[in-house]
Amino acid sequence: MLAKKHRLNLTLTENSQMFKSGLSQQYVGKDLLFYYRPNKSGLKTTALAPSRLFPKAHQRNHHRRLLYNLIIKKNKEMLEVKKESLFNKNFDLIIVYKNRDFKVSGLEEDLNTFLKQI
Repeated sequence: MLAKKHRLNLTLTENSQMFKSGLSQQYVGKDLLFYYRPNKSGLKTTALAPSRLFPKAHQRNHHRRLLYNLIIKKNKEMLEVKKESLFNKNFDLIIVYKNRDFKVSGLEEDLNTFLKQI
């Protein structure tokens, strides 16, 4: 699970406004949507699994944790290869599932292409 200090709290007004046009940038992957904006405190991220895609709470929790674990895995890879932590990057990030039919490898691919783009 991702540490609390690296998670973005969407109950705060300034964070929930990221979905509005012009307040953040957007990247569209095959299975995921990414909303991001710069900040000054390091990576803060949240994962959203909409109830229209995953009607049961345990499904939503499972899929959110899956994304958090992919971020942790990517951070470990970056530390081994580049000696650079993903959590030192200064941006806020919201990741949203687009559809229910996906493979974990597709999620990893979307995350990798997003991180290369920024």
